[in-house]
Amino acid sequence: MRTAQASLVNLQLRSFIQSHPYKEQKKKLEKIEEDILMKLADIGAVFPPELVDEFKIHPEKMLYYLDKLLEREFVGIHKSEFGCSIFRYSLSSKGREYLVENGLL
Repeated sequence: MRTAQASLVNLQLRSFIQSHPYKEQKKKLEKIEEDILMKLADIGAVFPPELVDEFKIHPEKMLYYLDKLLEREFVGIHKSEFGCSIFRYSLSSKGREYLVENGLL
């Protein structure tokens, strides 16, 4: 009986670890996401169109990658000084940490 309970606890623990958000955050980024972070590290805060020009990809695709990086807190956004809904993206401390820990900076 104890062995069955121990197995059940191990199974539950393994399931918890696999579904825990921390595991998701340690997942390796796609190459283009790493390249975006490295570009932000080099040039600082940028508007999305600048990144679109740099990477030669569709604007919506760039916004998709920026949204993913923002969700994982690897980038931050700053409202433009022009007051409208234009945002600049910059590398966050978590993004910088990712680059350093993965030997990219």
